[in-house]
Amino acid sequence: MEKLIRIPMLILTLLLASCEYLGFDGYINQLGEIGINHELADAVSLGQHLVSRPREFNGRVYVLGTRGVYVLRASKLSSYQYYPYSQDLGYERDFWEDRLPPINCYRDPVSGRVVVNAVTFYNDRGIKPGDTLIIDEDTGTALYDPPASTGNLFIGPITSGGSMNYVMTYWNGEITGDVFWNSVEDSSPGSGTQARSYTDPELIFTRSISLTPAGTGIRFVTQIGTSFGGSSPAQLQVYEFDAADDWSTDVSIGGVYVNEAVRHDYIWTSYFSGNLNVSVNNRYMLIWGEDLEDEETMLIYDYLTGERRLKVDIPGNETFPELAESGMDIFVTSIRGGVARYDYD
Repeated sequence: MEKLIRIPMLILTLLLASCEYLGFDGYINQLGEIGINHELADAVSLGQHLVSRPREFNGRVYVLGTRGVYVLRASKLSSYQYYPYSQDLGYERDFWEDRLPPINCYRDPVSGRVVVNAVTFYNDRGIKPGDTLIIDEDTGTALYDPPASTGNLFIGPITSGGSMNYVMTYWNGEITGDVFWNSVEDSSPGSGTQARSYTDPELIFTRSISLTPAGTGIRFVTQIGTSFGGSSPAQLQVYEFDAADDWSTDVSIGGVYVNEAVRHDYIWTSYFSGNLNVSVNNRYMLIWGEDLEDEETMLIYDYLTGERRLKVDIPGNETFPELAESGMDIFVTSIRGGVARYDYD
């Protein structure tokens, strides 16, 4: 009799866990304990609409809401701290945007505080390119700090021997031709040192630019353009520039050949993919977006070997994935307020 009672109780437990698992509702941190093995490793509902993709930095995951910044432990998303914005950034509480921008994180070399900044944006309110949010532990707030110059896309400071190099690029929407750095924050890009310039037919994906964890360099992805528009395979290259290497511009650190139908309908002098999203860490590249023939899928490549490691459906609707700081884990933001971690290693 005892065994008969246990069976329906186990079924009920699995059903309850499945409801949470399917919907980002509640905490989902005990899947392994009840024997459910799936690529979903962890998830949490934050109860606030989110306005950015997630970014892992030094073992923490940062994501922006309409009213503040959430800082979650990468290993257990239910453990988090919340830092309200120091001022109203113009978001409505139920603000909804069909595309969420990536963010970057770095640690200020003087104060030691973590700084979050936007790489690009898709709306006319809230976080703008170059805006920074300083995580202030003393006041428990995210201090809003706009850039000195709004004419260019400010990426963030790079430390080099104790001095600061301000990385920026010409603001050109999703794709740009040049990345610069300068010791003066409000300088124009053209007056700085050029890291990588447009060379026909190669352009930089603006939204791929990210700071290295040490805060001394940047990574980004370029696409080699095609002679004709329409759908065809895509060739992507990964570049990393570091102050210790004197900003060498000679060699890409890796690349991938996406042997799938990828739309090329963004015209410069060649044809590029204006709606392709890419995220890179120290080894892997995540690819997804409207320009893939199957918009519901995401791909992971090892850009050091060129090998494709994964092709799966993007988990959930209205969700936006980003690679973890290392490995093949993916953190996913739901606009409605959920964050999840998927383990593909």
